[in-house]
Amino acid sequence: MKAVDNLFNTLKSRGYTQKDVAEKIGTSKQNIGRIISNGDMKVSQFHEICESFQISANDLMLQEVIYVDPLADREESILVKLERERAKVTELTAEIEKCKGQASAIEYLENTIKDKNDIIELLKSKNS
Repeated sequence: MKAVDNLFNTLKSRGYTQKDVAEKIGTSKQNIGRIISNGDMKVSQFHEICESFQISANDLMLQEVIYVDPLADREESILVKLERERAKVTELTAEIEKCKGQASAIEYLENTIKDKNDIIELLKSKNS
């Protein structure tokens, strides 16, 4: 990986956009886009960006910077959370179905009791 690629990957991993870089060094976002696409820039621009964002130019030129996509962890985290929420919904759905079954049983028992009470009242009224 070239030093220019290392520089822009480092900036991206720190959350800076092409617009941020352009504003900091007084150029257009389109110019920064061209630099990234071509992977080529003036040494003075390279050093200016490094100084502006407190990045060691020597480190970028001498060693490979490992780029970690900050969104990858967030995307994985979101997927894990969604999976957990899906499991909760499944669990709650099962509980609701169980409650519906219990509600039906309760309603049946209430109707049975009402029927028995009606029969008792009927028998009482005939005996009186």
